[in-house]
Amino acid sequence: MKKLYTLLIAGVSSFQAFTQNPNPILLDTNWYLHEVTVDGTTYPSTGDILNPGVLIFDEDEMNTWISVNAFFSDLDFDPVLDTFETILPAITLFNCDIYCELEGVYLGDFYFKDGNPQTFSYEVISNAPGYRLIVTDPEGNFAVYEDTILGIDENRVNNVSIFPNPTKNILYLYSENQFIISATIYSLSGKRLISTVGNPDAINVASLSEGIYFLEITTEKGSEVKKIIKE
Repeated sequence: MKKLYTLLIAGVSSFQAFTQNPNPILLDTNWYLHEVTVDGTTYPSTGDILNPGVLIFDEDEMNTWISVNAFFSDLDFDPVLDTFETILPAITLFNCDIYCELEGVYLGDFYFKDGNPQTFSYEVISNAPGYRLIVTDPEGNFAVYEDTILGIDENRVNNVSIFPNPTKNILYLYSENQFIISATIYSLSGKRLISTVGNPDAINVASLSEGIYFLEITTEKGSEVKKIIKE
């Protein structure tokens, strides 16, 4: 009986741990904004591969940014209902130079609003050869993302690896069959910190403080943004 009780407890614990994890595709994908609809008006993505509107999820947080401004928040997922609640949401307020209307609607009106926590629903849809993500707020406004930047579905950035990640001093880049045009590291607020060109195979990140950053890799086939952690 004691053995059976232990197995039951272990089974319940495993089930609880499983149900607390959202769709792994949601966490493992860099999502690129294609459009956001707020109050019945649709605002298309920038179409700019350098500022496409990037959304990245972790198990307990999210970050999304366009150009120099960003929205970020801790999260509480409900994988049964396919929802997440923002906790302590925050937004940067750097001066906007371009895409100001889209930044204001997407980062401010859609995600941040008045800065209070709110619950969003999400749906991951197979969109061969990749995926589409739709995030909807409590008022029915929604943002549409795909796993490629708008307009370059045929030019995916494939087989570009970075390691080690997390890293302390040197971040290595490896591309199996693509020439890396440039690699740029941004802060969570979208500030450009380090930039290299000419097929770089390594970036020295020793000067960065500990934390989370975005690495934008541009190749002859397009652009991809990866999250890196500096220890």
